[in-house]
Amino acid sequence: MGKSRSLWWSPGTGARVATLAVALFSASAMIATLAPPAAATAGIGLLNPWAEENENPNPKQQPVALSQAKRDAQNFNFIIAHPIDYQGDVAQMRRVNPRLILLAYMNATFLQQGQPGGNLPESAYAHDKNGKRIKNPSSGNTLMNPASQEFIKTRIFECQAFLTQSGYNGCYLDLLGIAPLSTPFVSAVPVNPATKKPYTTGQWLAATGGLAAAVRAALHPHLVYGNGLSNGTLFFGTQTDQLVKDLDGAVAEAWIRGSHNPVGAFPSESAWKQNVDMLAYVEKQGKPLLTLTKLWVHATTAQVNQWYQYTLASFLLGSQGRSAFFFSPGPNVSRTTPCSLCNLRIGSPMGQYAKASGVYQRQFSTGRVLVNPTGTTVTVRLGRTYFDANHHAITTAKMAPNTGLILTTS
Repeated sequence: MGKSRSLWWSPGTGARVATLAVALFSASAMIATLAPPAAATAGIGLLNPWAEENENPNPKQQPVALSQAKRDAQNFNFIIAHPIDYQGDVAQMRRVNPRLILLAYMNATFLQQGQPGGNLPESAYAHDKNGKRIKNPSSGNTLMNPASQEFIKTRIFECQAFLTQSGYNGCYLDLLGIAPLSTPFVSAVPVNPATKKPYTTGQWLAATGGLAAAVRAALHPHLVYGNGLSNGTLFFGTQTDQLVKDLDGAVAEAWIRGSHNPVGAFPSESAWKQNVDMLAYVEKQGKPLLTLTKLWVHATTAQVNQWYQYTLASFLLGSQGRSAFFFSPGPNVSRTTPCSLCNLRIGSPMGQYAKASGVYQRQFSTGRVLVNPTGTTVTVRLGRTYFDANHHAITTAKMAPNTGLILTTS
């Protein structure tokens, strides 16, 4: 997640260096109009929420207040955070929510600005075709060679230090995917030192997967999650799926949409289906997929609500219960805003999703989920009375293009 705060931690000082990405607009009240108040516990059934506390600005770089830490534990089952964020509060948070998994944020492939390189050899750095080091222009972070054993040792050390400091369940490795292979995300394209040519996608993913596997082996039984799957199209087409084997859980940061795509840009039906199907693929390996959808462009309340229910309904079609959902309606909105739809009592899934009556559907013991990922309005006769997220009773659903419905029987 390249926009998260840059941070490094030194075992000697516990120093924390942070910068917050420039905010684009505020949408904090938009999703509140859609549904009842947040759940009293962290989701119900497949409505499983997670959060990115690491992207929240904390005053004076201090730990989150205990009262807020307890609320976060109550509202989420997975939280990615800097080690200082919940330092000293972990035991009380786990009493609030025994299911809670806390992961310490780390940048897996960049040496962050202000973070000393120590005695790392030049071979630990990534280089362009002219032999120059490579930067991320927005953060100033320096791209490293993910196959360098010297650099891998720094990732293991940092994870161990973070776990000692925080008491979390494990570490979260950001930027394992293919973003560093192209400009303008980086100042130049990295060259594979083994071939003297630009990295291929497969070579880069093999190297970052190897880094993740080494950290995972060294830190076992602590968990190691990672970001790099991106979306369904890259997962099945560019084969970011190969990262899954090297992790205990994975994040798809551009699930269904890219953060700055136009608000009216929806994926094709086939691309949408790949995003849904990647949930089942990851879960079949016994691992959770943490989906992340960012709507970081100007949007009306109606558009935010459409994207919110569309993506959550899509998540419910594909998940079998291991995975978790997160929707971010704007860069200024707190990443620990509770999931306002995660208290809908839809019950247990009664089978897999399927296309019927022109939309994709999945039946639940006390609910029903429908998604129309096409460009055509479809009317579906439900066969009984259901209640939508706003408690309106309906027997027929007229579904506009690119919309989702989460229905309950009471």
